[in-house]
Amino acid sequence: MIVITGASGGIGQAILKNLLKIDKVICLYRDESKINPRPSHPNLSFYKLNLENENEIVKFVNSISFEKICIIHLAAVYIDKLIVNMSVDELDKHYKVNFRSIYILVKELLPRMLNTGGNIILFSSPAVNKGHQGSSAYSSTKSSLEVYSKVINNEYSKFGIKSSLIVLGYYNCGIYKKLSKKVQKKLLQETSNDKFSSFNEITDIIKIILESKAPEQLYRLDTNIKYEKN
Repeated sequence: MIVITGASGGIGQAILKNLLKIDKVICLYRDESKINPRPSHPNLSFYKLNLENENEIVKFVNSISFEKICIIHLAAVYIDKLIVNMSVDELDKHYKVNFRSIYILVKELLPRMLNTGGNIILFSSPAVNKGHQGSSAYSSTKSSLEVYSKVINNEYSKFGIKSSLIVLGYYNCGIYKKLSKKVQKKLLQETSNDKFSSFNEITDIIKIILESKAPEQLYRLDTNIKYEKN
């Protein structure tokens, strides 16, 4: 069973069809307007959940069946502001959605995963290495996920629980669409071929993770992005 956060976002919706070819899927969402009309499939279900609310996360965990689970954490908040302009509430929102929510979800699911094994798939961003202006809160939470993934493996890999981190490229959806035209153009120019990454690459990597017992923990889909050499 696959549990996907951020299912109503651009990437979540783009990869859903291919995820259903792998296993049954529970889509966690907050904004109903983004998934209207809902896709229909016998192995697909939806659960409305506020990831900023700990009690709602715990309630969701208690509502699902006891079986092997793959958690895919795509939910993310990105508020494009310089550090001096970022309010504490906006900073907290990044933390609650991008990091705290998956921490609580994994914490609540771990007791059953100790018996069944399972996969946790987290996502980072080129923004972590790029340090784009206005991305301080977003990049910081994504960087935290990179460390968190390593800790999960150090603590629980012996129980058949594997955490993998996928560094995404740039995609023509979601957070990208919310950026100014100037920033959009700049990001696209950072790629080696002035092209967006393919959504199919994401599901291809997820298949590899679920089918493989290899110890790989990091997968990069940002290889077409030009990074400055340190």
